[in-house]
Amino acid sequence: MIERYFGFLDYLGPITAKFDAWMAPYGLPGGILWGVIALLLLFLIIVAIPRPKHPCYVRRASLVTATERRFYHVLESAVGDQYRVMAKPRVADVLTATGGESKARFQALRKIFGMHFDFAVCDRQSLAVLAVVELDDPSHQQKAAMRRDAVKNHACRQACLPLIRVPTAKEYSAVELCKRIEGEIAANERNAQPVRSTKPRRKSKQSKPQRTTPSVQISD
Repeated sequence: MIERYFGFLDYLGPITAKFDAWMAPYGLPGGILWGVIALLLLFLIIVAIPRPKHPCYVRRASLVTATERRFYHVLESAVGDQYRVMAKPRVADVLTATGGESKARFQALRKIFGMHFDFAVCDRQSLAVLAVVELDDPSHQQKAAMRRDAVKNHACRQACLPLIRVPTAKEYSAVELCKRIEGEIAANERNAQPVRSTKPRRKSKQSKPQRTTPSVQISD
C-alpha cells in the first residue's frame, strides 16, 4: 500500500512540475496543483461522511416517569370512584386569566405558558378540576423549578384551586392521601360559599307619636 502511495507521488511529480511551469507566466505560486488536489480530497471526504437523517417524531415510552407512574396508581386508589385523575394537564387548560384583551392578561397567560401540573383531580361527571397535585422530587430545589413552582402557587391561590404538594417517597399511604385531598376540596368549597352577614338588622325608624296636651273637661 505504501509503495503504491509513493509510486502515485512519483507519477504526479512531473505533472505538477509541468503545471507550475505553465502557471508561472500568470504569476501564480508553485504547488497550486497540490492545493487543488487537497481541496478535492477534502470535498470528497465531506461528501462521503454520512449525514444525519432528518428528525422524525417518535412516541415516548410513557406519559409519566417511573416515579410519577408509581404515585399515580396510589393516587387512583386514594380517590376511588369519587373522582377522576388526569395526568400532565397543562396549566393553561386548568386556569385562565381575566381582563379581556388587555396587555396584563396576555402577560399573565405568558407566565403559565409551557407549564403543566403533574395530576388533576376532577369530578367524575363534569370533569371539572377540583384540585391539582404536584409530586415534588429533589429537582424542585433548583432555582428554575422554584420559580415555576412560585408561579403555580400564586396562580392557584388566586383561582381558589387547591394545590397539593407531595414529596417523593418510597411508599405512599392511599388513606392519608385520600384524607388530604378530600379535606382540601371540602375546605375550598366551604370558603367559596358566600358568607352570610351576622349583623342584626337595623330597625326601621318609626315616627314618634305626637304629644297631645290633655284637655280639661269641666264637669257639670
